[in-house]
Amino acid sequence: MEIAVLVLGIISLVAGCLGPLAWIGTICAIVGVVLGAICLKKNTEKKGMAKAGFIMSIIALAFTLIISISCAACAHKANKAFKKGAEKWANEYNEEDLNKALEDLSNLFSE
Repeated sequence: MEIAVLVLGIISLVAGCLGPLAWIGTICAIVGVVLGAICLKKNTEKKGMAKAGFIMSIIALAFTLIISISCAACAHKANKAFKKGAEKWANEYNEEDLNKALEDLSNLFSE
């Protein structure tokens, strides 16, 4: 089981750095922390491997959580900016201008 903790720690660190696959890193890190805690409570020969995997899993869990929170904050800010821009655009242009633009486009493609 100590080898599994070490492997999960390595996978969680690597997957945490791969952007869209960070969720895999988070899952592996959580499992690695739980298994690592179990292995560290046992008195085994390979306690060093369990400790290394446990530490890597904790680091990967913290890293992936920070990345996830940062991405959520950026997405929220981008959404607000998009809505503000859309409202501004909608207020600047009236229906007459939009109908004229559509007519110009249809004339352009019909030629």
